[in-house]
Amino acid sequence: MTAVSYTSFLSVCRDNPGRECQLTIQRGDAKPFPLTITPDLAPNNNEGIIGVKLHDNVKILRRFAKGPLDACKEAGLEFVRIGSQVTGGLAQLVTRFGEVQDKVSGPVAVIKVGADVARTDSSGLFQFAAAINLNLAVVNALPLPALDGGYMALLALEAARGKKLGEYLEKSLQVAGALLFATSGLFLILRDLSKLGG
Repeated sequence: MTAVSYTSFLSVCRDNPGRECQLTIQRGDAKPFPLTITPDLAPNNNEGIIGVKLHDNVKILRRFAKGPLDACKEAGLEFVRIGSQVTGGLAQLVTRFGEVQDKVSGPVAVIKVGADVARTDSSGLFQFAAAINLNLAVVNALPLPALDGGYMALLALEAARGKKLGEYLEKSLQVAGALLFATSGLFLILRDLSKLGG
């Protein structure tokens, strides 16, 4: 097992509960030294944990825009970067649902992450808020009942048919979509609360 970044190290710990993991630690220019760890089994999600919290070994550099055009350019680049992360994450829900279903979070976990971001770097709240808003925008555009994308899909279907769908069918689809989202939202809230308590 090779872990070259803190995220790959976390994956090694998560994927090996109860198993010994041989590590070689390198701190700056100091001589590397061996370390053996055995991640414990987390009671709430069956993943390995070692009881420490890690962060990237990075220095945050802030660069101020040279003018309005530079600010628009940087905002556009950041929009594309965050947007690609959001759409990539949603694509994984479709293509690798079994692997990522435990990482889907509800509003309770989102608030906890926001609080963690505020505690570590309050300026990161801007990026966090942008990611949340982009996520909501992309999800809302999906062609599912009760979402704006669902209304657009119904309008496109009616345009293709040349006549309006029956009112009963349209309302039934919207109610079914609303029930689906309410049920899944309640499930995620309960799961988030159980993880916080565990």
